[in-house]
Amino acid sequence: MKHPIHPMIVHFPIACWSLATLGDLLSIFSRLQLDKSISIILVIGCATAILAMIAGFLESLKISEIDKGKIEKALDRHMYLAMTCWCLYLFSLLERWHNGYFVPVSTIGLISSFTGFILLVFVGKKGGDLVYKYGVGQV
Repeated sequence: MKHPIHPMIVHFPIACWSLATLGDLLSIFSRLQLDKSISIILVIGCATAILAMIAGFLESLKISEIDKGKIEKALDRHMYLAMTCWCLYLFSLLERWHNGYFVPVSTIGLISSFTGFILLVFVGKKGGDLVYKYGVGQV
């Protein structure tokens, strides 16, 4: 397949994590009980993020050594920020899981979710730089 898979998959964790963070905000400022829904969205986001990270890593291996030298720093930042973002959202998910049930999120879980969202914006910026500034993945 000529078209890179990473850009096709990456929209799923971005959407799920953004919706989860929005759900956390709604839960704080309203009486809505969204604990289970947010947790399920986080599970989907974390699972699809693993697929996106694997696809991105495999596609980065296809970049020629000449091109890789020019973009290595940007590529590494994008990957490390994405992995950190995944860890933050996974931690937020694990904070919601107790004795086989999803429970209301703790303060540290909320902080993890909000920090993950802020990092997610930077991950997207770095990914956009790779595509539009350096031409990575363009066919």
